[in-house]
Amino acid sequence: MKNILLPTDFSDNSWNAIQYAVQLFKDEKCNFFIMNTYTPMIYDVEYMTPGVDGFNLIDVVKNTSEE
Repeated sequence: MKNILLPTDFSDNSWNAIQYAVQLFKDEKCNFFIMNTYTPMIYDVEYMTPGVDGFNLIDVVKNTSEE
């Protein structure tokens, strides 16, 4: 039995990838694990302009993903 991890941010692209994986392995016995992921819009806070609070943006992306 295969264990397949399907990371998703619930976008159209990730939904297409999930459908593709299910179709690809339709004839095999599999466990599919869906993991919600997201990529923060700001990768390195040290490059931000002084006085800009980038953590609010990260929180917004996180909250959207959780919803």
